[in-house]
Amino acid sequence: MTVLRTAITVTEDKAWEAVTAPLLADCLLNRYGGQLQPANRHDDLFHGTDFLWHRKGITARLAIRVRKAAFLKYKDEFTIREDRPQSGQKTELEKIRAGDWAAFYAYALSDGDSLLHWSLFRMSRFDPDAPFRYMPGFGPRDPCRGHLPCRGYLPCRGHLPCRGHLPCRGHIPDTVTRIYRIPEQPQGFLIKSVTLCAPCNGRAIPQREHTKRNAA
Repeated sequence: MTVLRTAITVTEDKAWEAVTAPLLADCLLNRYGGQLQPANRHDDLFHGTDFLWHRKGITARLAIRVRKAAFLKYKDEFTIREDRPQSGQKTELEKIRAGDWAAFYAYALSDGDSLLHWSLFRMSRFDPDAPFRYMPGFGPRDPCRGHLPCRGYLPCRGHLPCRGHLPCRGHIPDTVTRIYRIPEQPQGFLIKSVTLCAPCNGRAIPQREHTKRNAA
């Protein structure tokens, strides 16, 4: 799940994930029941799976992503990584097209203390060819941020190859990310979408809900 970034950013991402992923997991369990088992490293890296969801005698793969509250106005959208030019690692989109990704995708927005909104998607109904746009700054033609070192196997545009010490000069993006709109996905993709009006003792349990359903 983690995009190739500097050590500081990775640390920040892991800290954010450690705080907010349990909030989203609690929401799902309160809503649907069952048990969530953290995925092993192999499932995480190669199958896009954060949890194994045991429910009603069935085990399903679950992917989780929590974005920051600043993106709340985009709650009808979700992101999928298309490419990782610097590392060459398989992305979410490639795994989804190959049928080797999580069965369910839980996507939420949080202020760091509680969830503000969450959606649950059925990935068997996801259409990767639906209309999309690239996230600003993360398109295939957008430059690297300048804080990522080249890994020694990518040339600095035909001059001297970086040796792993010099920052990329803005030619090679670190990740390419698509933005899809939920309403433009096929019927049955959206299982549930809930806006949380208030936290309950810091947990992601709503007092009142606004629910959207993709006429499934």
